[in-house]
Amino acid sequence: MYPDIITLTFVLLYQRVMLVFCSASDMGPLTSLPTQADTTMIQGVIVLILLTVAALGFLLYRYLCHNKGDYRTTGEAAPGDDPDDEYNNQAASEKKEYFI
Repeated sequence: MYPDIITLTFVLLYQRVMLVFCSASDMGPLTSLPTQADTTMIQGVIVLILLTVAALGFLLYRYLCHNKGDYRTTGEAAPGDDPDDEYNNQAASEKKEYFI
């Protein structure tokens, strides 16, 4: 069952490829220049792509600026707090428990 399907698939693919190449070689060289309508269409597509990229860039920039946030490290002390106060506290050192 499977070899027949695979063979048929390759035969159909070969026929389509040969049809494309044979019809292209029968046409002869294409020496005509593109028309004004073709050039205008290409320019329009390029402008639309550039406008889309610019709009997406603007939206990405706006999103990143809006969500930049504040990042604080754990080493920052609040105003008025002594960072050495925890280590110098005698009451805290007396309450240490050791588990064996």
